[in-house]
Amino acid sequence: LKQIPGLEQRSYQHCLREVDMKLQIVLLVIAGLLPAIGAEGSELHEASKKTFCPDKLQAVYADMHDGDKKEVTISGDSLTIKPSGNDEQWVVNAKLDLESCSANVDFNVPGKPNPPPVPLTATLWYSFSEAVKKTEFEFTDPSGKIAAKGFPVNNWVELKNDFDKKLPVPCPTSLKAVYADIHDGDRKELTISGTALTIKPSGNKQSWEVKAQVDSKSCSATIDFHVPGKPNPPPVSLRLAFFYTVSAETKKTEFEFTDPSGKLAAAGFPLNHWLEISKVSEQSIIYS
Repeated sequence: LKQIPGLEQRSYQHCLREVDMKLQIVLLVIAGLLPAIGAEGSELHEASKKTFCPDKLQAVYADMHDGDKKEVTISGDSLTIKPSGNDEQWVVNAKLDLESCSANVDFNVPGKPNPPPVPLTATLWYSFSEAVKKTEFEFTDPSGKIAAKGFPVNNWVELKNDFDKKLPVPCPTSLKAVYADIHDGDRKELTISGTALTIKPSGNKQSWEVKAQVDSKSCSATIDFHVPGKPNPPPVSLRLAFFYTVSAETKKTEFEFTDPSGKLAAAGFPLNHWLEISKVSEQSIIYS
């Protein structure tokens, strides 16, 4: 903390918030979403909010909860959602808050099967690894009826958006956090120590453990969930890839699962996402 000017005389919690803000700015710069020159500190953070939300966007997303696809269009402060890849016919329209890049979405529209019982907040995130950048929409329930406020109940992942060049994104060597498993609807604790990766259940009475080795070049690992005590494991080993993800307000980590064998889905198609909900510990992996 002493290496960051102006933080020495501030409270510890204030320092942590300032460091977290600076890390978010660094991630935005790395992702190409914010210029590397210009204002500093809080001014740059405010500038990032103003430039974060795209004026135009049209993409198809994999719905991690429903297992289908959705098409999302942004035009100014208008957000439109339609089904994709099936015979359903329905349209959801919502208004974007351009500062938070989020919208209150009511899926209870004609033709939409099994809509959520309450409107949800959809927030745009940019997620990126060394090789890929994509947009995502995270859904939360502001009413607290489906889940605690702020807890991710679904995640939509853009299906294709590759970088032309690799990014200087480091792979964590010290990380311990709890993640919301969007597909299974529960929580997992994931630990990285060096290149050793460990996965355990969290918040329930299950008792099992998965161990794997991280390929630091791709920041990915092959995960075999066939271990004693693990209910309903996938029939094949999955590829787990590490991502940083940034919204207009904050940043966190996430993991994406795909099937390299192509048996469950096309290789590279996102089958599941784990979204960070609480961090136990993390080494500084941006300024290392």
